[in-house]
Amino acid sequence: MSTFRIPNSTGQIRQDNRGDTRGELWETFNMDLATIIDKLKISKKFVKVLDEIVDLDDGKIQAFEVYDRNFWIAAGEKVFKCSTDDDITDSANWSEETDIDGDNIGTESDMAVFGGLLLISTDTDIISWNGTNDDTSWWQSTVSGSALTTLYPHIMHLHRGGQETLFVTDANNIHYHNATASPSTITLQNDLVACCISSGVSATWVGTYSDSVSDAYVYEVYVGEQLDSVSVARNAYKIDGRAVLAMHVIDNVPYIVTERGNIQRFNGAGFTTVASFPFAFSRDTLDNVAIGFIQKSNIARPIHPKGIGRHNDSLYININSKTDSSTVNTSATRTPSGIWEFNYKTGSLTHKSALTTTSTNYGADVMDKSGPLMIVNTEDTFLIAGGTPNGDNNGMFADSTVANQGFFITPEITSQTIKEVYEAAYIKAKTLASGESIKLKYRTTKRDKVYATATFAETDKLNFTLDTTIEVGDEVTFSYGNYAGHVAHITKIDNTATVSSITLDTSVGVIGEAVNIIIENWILHKESYTSADKEYKKLGIGESSPWIQYKIIGLGDLEIRQFISKGNAKNEV
Repeated sequence: MSTFRIPNSTGQIRQDNRGDTRGELWETFNMDLATIIDKLKISKKFVKVLDEIVDLDDGKIQAFEVYDRNFWIAAGEKVFKCSTDDDITDSANWSEETDIDGDNIGTESDMAVFGGLLLISTDTDIISWNGTNDDTSWWQSTVSGSALTTLYPHIMHLHRGGQETLFVTDANNIHYHNATASPSTITLQNDLVACCISSGVSATWVGTYSDSVSDAYVYEVYVGEQLDSVSVARNAYKIDGRAVLAMHVIDNVPYIVTERGNIQRFNGAGFTTVASFPFAFSRDTLDNVAIGFIQKSNIARPIHPKGIGRHNDSLYININSKTDSSTVNTSATRTPSGIWEFNYKTGSLTHKSALTTTSTNYGADVMDKSGPLMIVNTEDTFLIAGGTPNGDNNGMFADSTVANQGFFITPEITSQTIKEVYEAAYIKAKTLASGESIKLKYRTTKRDKVYATATFAETDKLNFTLDTTIEVGDEVTFSYGNYAGHVAHITKIDNTATVSSITLDTSVGVIGEAVNIIIENWILHKESYTSADKEYKKLGIGESSPWIQYKIIGLGDLEIRQFISKGNAKNEV
């Protein structure tokens, strides 16, 4: 007999992402594991609160900052602010600061606060703002810095160890400046681009990407360190990848995220992988980070250099996991776009929140552009992020109080003998409220996912190029568009007409609308967990198989206390 439990016998809930049989979770979507420890919650919707409609220009957010009791955004060629006393999720509280000349703010830009000034990097310079006036050439004219290289990332960071020092990335250069010295420049090898910065107690760490085909490096920099009167980095550490997408220093230890999907930690001599996104073990390559063609634009790369933030024992990462290998908008293997949570104490890496653009969807699988992230942790929202899900839906996104839909999938639960009778699954949850639901799915065989673009012929009928592997009963997930995140099952397949079609068990669409779908072979259990079940539900399975895997989909403000699968050995070895 075998019993599988979430949490496990020691209270752990971990998504390991290596293989199909490790940990307690194999895949997650819109799951909150941080709010209530040892429970599985569905995250609230992560909704768009600012976009081009409220004059964010083209809506593509380049940077967040807090200065002079205001939140600030650089978007397009404009700068916007909102008082820290106001609800930043209310668009009415935001206004453009028209006295800042934003003509040269672009995809290389960033924001920082230094020397009592708000700084905004541009194509070749840095603007300063003192609360009343702007200086459009603060970097070149006022502090005598070298002209920045257009198009390359101009990420800024303030190192506070010793004298406060401003760092700026600039192609293969790292500039730094403080109040008592003119800007100094560290020049890296020609094919490396400095793109992200973080600092610890005394060292500043700078991540790079390779402009050619070589591996990237992380540089350890100390202010004022020179060799033969030339500013230099103390050490350079090669990483397992061609790009450091983002980095953060925790307790004086740098963590980086690479384009290969690995989270690596500095061990004193180099960087070793401590966790990985699911796609790291596939052949998937993320968009815009192909060998020798890594994009200079901060929002074009899968993770913005400041698309990472820490709270308590977790790093939150805003990732665009769109692949570059298909004409269909698809995310990398088991890696939906949005906010992921890495608990660096347990090593678990789970999907927390997809970005939602309308009241009809639960979050898009892919984005067209990435964006920065900021931990706000106010009564209005936990965090804010920029991004472009579902086509041209640019903007700022924030936590809401709106109920959402999410799911978790178990690893393959393997018989300890030849095979078992998987008798039942047990779910313990907070009593459901009106409109909430929990559905159980399972499978004992696994087929490859089918990705397709389809068009609604009726509200419950899709036309598309039929794949012969799909079957009645299979699950259909909408991954992109107005109904992203919705799930249905096939009740009929019609291949007799010129155009093939499938009929769904629910009406979700608009006739004529094109959508992206993913089809998988999940069996929907005939019973659902309802409010009448109170705190506990037994769902009979009765499958005899060498293995089984479960998928639990929840809608609402759910708290799942425990999931148990019980099996009995059928064939002894």
